[in-house]
Amino acid sequence: MKRFFKQKLSHETTTESPKEGASNSSREPFSSTSVKKTIVDLNSVPSDPAQKNNISECHPNQVDEIRRAYLLKGPCQPRNHDFPKKMIENK
Repeated sequence: MKRFFKQKLSHETTTESPKEGASNSSREPFSSTSVKKTIVDLNSVPSDPAQKNNISECHPNQVDEIRRAYLLKGPCQPRNHDFPKKMIENK
């Protein structure tokens, strides 16, 4: 085991800790500026699946609220569609 893990000396840890702190402060936190998150109005959530936006495009704090709104709205059931009747096989 000793050939895989080397023992650290106490003076090495004290001299390396300021360097690590400096390198951590120079790192920028992850930012999602490349992906713009949108805030959705829950009263205007579309029920048509073709008009729905991806849930990943929504603001992370609002994802659960949007899912609840879709569930409360229920399935998409078109009401006012008029389909013309066609004659098939002379029946």
